[in-house]
Amino acid sequence: MVLEYDLSKYPTSPDCSTKTGKRYPSASSNPRSPDPDPNKKTQKLFITANRYELLAQSESANSPVNPPSETPIIAGKIKLPPPMFVKGVIFFPDLCSSLIEIIGVDNFFCKSSTDSLKIQTSNPESYRILIHFLKDKKAQYHTFQLKEDKPTRFVIRNLHTSTSIDLIKSELELRLFEVRKVTNVLHKTSKCPLPLFFVDLEPTYYSNDIFKLSSLLYIKVKVDEPYNPKVISQCLNCQEYGHTRAYCGYSARCVSRSAFHSSPECSKLRDSPAKCALCSGDHPANYRGCSVYKELQRRKNLSQVMFLYQKMLDISLIMYKLATQQMVLHQTFPHPTPRLLQANHKTFLHTNQLLTLILQISWKNLKLL
Repeated sequence: MVLEYDLSKYPTSPDCSTKTGKRYPSASSNPRSPDPDPNKKTQKLFITANRYELLAQSESANSPVNPPSETPIIAGKIKLPPPMFVKGVIFFPDLCSSLIEIIGVDNFFCKSSTDSLKIQTSNPESYRILIHFLKDKKAQYHTFQLKEDKPTRFVIRNLHTSTSIDLIKSELELRLFEVRKVTNVLHKTSKCPLPLFFVDLEPTYYSNDIFKLSSLLYIKVKVDEPYNPKVISQCLNCQEYGHTRAYCGYSARCVSRSAFHSSPECSKLRDSPAKCALCSGDHPANYRGCSVYKELQRRKNLSQVMFLYQKMLDISLIMYKLATQQMVLHQTFPHPTPRLLQANHKTFLHTNQLLTLILQISWKNLKLL
């Protein structure tokens, strides 16, 4: 049904006009109409699109675009530099004021013990500034190496002992390895060179590619990780345990005579009686039978046993949960499928093997106590 209206029956005003297909400009677009105020600025109310955005998109059309990640990026935990242990602090407020001047208020904190003051910096730059400050003041301290400054060490086997260190370094650099140092390993007692070379590389992304090295200088070689000794590290400067000579600021002590001089400067005869710098016993300071070393080794083994004991408790809890799940599974599925039985058996078997291994290690450490 179509409705038709006769427009001639309705009166029209002189201002009204019917559309005849021709477009009439409005009053605002009339050139005779007055211009708006040029000094009046309209405030932007909404965010509008950039007119040149299409040009930017066309320039970057050929470049690969990474898709947005679904998971949010979470910043990792900031690793603090190693602490410094300072001995012989006379007046702490003066030291604290000096640290505030050279490092800053929020870049360090301290913790006091019976024999030393522990200073923890917040960034590597403050750590290096503090080391220079302690060296200038000739303070008694020790610390450890920064992780950023620590190289990645590897062992290259089967190279001939007459091979030049510079030749090995240049050959590795030709293979695009950033070599910091190459050292020939000597025998412990005879000091004869061995067909082993320590290679210190810069910790880069491609450092571990050295394991793929099968030949070097026309010799079949094998690259391994260095052996990690289980003994406690001893400083060759002050003869104390727990740090190394490179980061020691204490007074030098003789390893054989307990005197306050370095071991190479000792002028006493070899047949003269020894004296320990740690326990004052009649033995050198590096003797493994020293009472100080035995006590430190006992504490270390005890801490390892307690750590393994905690792991045993965690695994026992896991086995208890597995047994509970087996009971619920048996009640829910009286006739389970073979695949389900095999999966549950593998999980239980792996957990039992791990618990047995931890028990063996714990028993071995208990014997050393």
